[in-house]
Amino acid sequence: WRVACRAPSALARMVASRTASAFSVGCLLLAAEALVPSTSAPAVPATPEVAVGIRRLPRLKAPTVAACRRATHAMSLTTQPKGLKLEALPAAETPRRWLVLLLYSLVGVLNFGMWLTYATLPSKVGAAFAFPTRWKADLLSVIVGFGYLVGAWPAGRVLANGDGGLRRGMLWASTINVVSAMLRVAGGVWGYYWVALTGQLLVGISQPFFMAAPAQLSTEWFPVRERGLATSVAILSQVLGQALIFVLGPAVGSLPTLVGWQLAGGVALLALVVFLFGDSPVAPEEGC
Repeated sequence: WRVACRAPSALARMVASRTASAFSVGCLLLAAEALVPSTSAPAVPATPEVAVGIRRLPRLKAPTVAACRRATHAMSLTTQPKGLKLEALPAAETPRRWLVLLLYSLVGVLNFGMWLTYATLPSKVGAAFAFPTRWKADLLSVIVGFGYLVGAWPAGRVLANGDGGLRRGMLWASTINVVSAMLRVAGGVWGYYWVALTGQLLVGISQPFFMAAPAQLSTEWFPVRERGLATSVAILSQVLGQALIFVLGPAVGSLPTLVGWQLAGGVALLALVVFLFGDSPVAPEEGC
C-alpha cells in the first residue's frame, strides 16, 4: 500500500493498489486453509503401479449386434459342454419373417371365414340340412365360441412349451382347420347337420392356437422397431377374414361351393405351414 501511495502518476497508483488487493486476498485464503483441518483423503504416492492404474483409458465403442453374434458363436465353439444346447441367433432381420407373418395371416383369414360361413347364407343352410327352425342355423356360428373355450388350455400349453412352440401351434391350427373343413363338406353332401356342427366346433377349438400368438410371433421373429407393425397385421388378419366372408358368401351364392373352396384352401395352407413355417429364431436385440 505504501508503494501505491508514493507512485508518481494516477495510473501507476491504480495498478499498484489492485496488485496489493489481490495479494492480500491470496494471503487471507492461504491462512484460512491452514487453520481449517482438511477432510479430504490423503494423497496417494505416485508409484509406477498407481500411475499405470489411473492412466486414461481409450473410449470404447458400443458393441454391435453382429459383433455380439460373432462373440457368442465363438464362445459356443470353445466353451459349450457336451449335451448343452445354446439358443441359436438368427441372421439379422431375415426376410423370412415376412413369409411367416403372411402364412399366419392367411390361416387367420381362413379360420374366421369358416366361422361365419353359414351366417352369410342363412336361407341355404335350411335347404341344405332340411330343418325349418332358425336356431339350428344360428347354432352353427354360436358353437364356435364354445370350441374356443375347449381349445384355450391345450393351445396355451403348446405355445408355451419351449422352443418351436409357435410352429407347433400353427401346425395344430392348420390341421384342425382341415379336419373341420372335411366334416363340414361331408355334412353338407350327406345332409347330416350334426356332422357339420362338429366341424364348426373344431373351428373354434383351432382358434386359440393362433389367436393367442400375435405378440409371440412378433417377439420371436421381428426386431423391436417392427414388433408393433407385425402384431397389428397379425390381429388385422382375423378381422379381415370376417369381412371377406360376408362379401364372398353372397357373391358365390352356393354353400357347397364355398365350403369346398375352404377345404382346398385349408389343405394348401397346411402344406405351406409344414414346409415354410420354420422354428422361431431368437429375436435380434440391440446390443449384447
